[in-house]
Amino acid sequence: MPARINLSTTLILLSGCLFTSSARATDVHQFGAAGDGVTDDTESLMAALRATAGHRTAVLFPAGTYRVETVVLPSNVILKGAGADRSWIQGRLEVDGGSRVSDLRLGRDGAALRFAPDASQVLFRRVAFTGGGGMTSGEDQGVIRFSGGRSASFVAFEDCEIGANSVDGNGVSMVSNGSSDATYHDITWHRCRFGSSPRMGFEVIQRADDAPITTGYRRIDLYDCVFE
Repeated sequence: MPARINLSTTLILLSGCLFTSSARATDVHQFGAAGDGVTDDTESLMAALRATAGHRTAVLFPAGTYRVETVVLPSNVILKGAGADRSWIQGRLEVDGGSRVSDLRLGRDGAALRFAPDASQVLFRRVAFTGGGGMTSGEDQGVIRFSGGRSASFVAFEDCEIGANSVDGNGVSMVSNGSSDATYHDITWHRCRFGSSPRMGFEVIQRADDAPITTGYRRIDLYDCVFE
């Protein structure tokens, strides 16, 4: 049987490539970021994001480690590094809709990358995800966490690396409590590599804790991925 093509997610991949390549750019150092792995760059990063969100202007991260505390990305931002092995935003991150992230390492030990409620149209290309929280860490459980009680759609990961969880949790942790307004659909991983996390590399679970079981998930697709 031929592989099912998720056309809607394929379109987000194509639009993401065009969106990034045609964007203007500004260096995060212009907003005071140090990128030395010691200085707290949270305020500098947020200033850069506020100045560029929705303006088709990419925030560039030259080689370095940009240490932040907790950053909630505004919607419609573009982040671009010098390569996942060279540019690292080291901290707890939450991503909103319309974001494009490429050639960066994201995360830190003990924290999960999360998505804002109803986040949609998000593209990650050549991104390495690191860190993750353990099974008792609540919403930090997982290197990438799709939280219960929220929803996201049309999120694509292309040529990404999901590192092994730094403690006892999962790589990707996707949780639904069954309510119709809290579901995940059209989430695609394409040519991604999943590290060998202590528990599971990829977990998708639906619980009826808060509401009757409904559809839960639709079109959660993995193409040409590798699991260690």
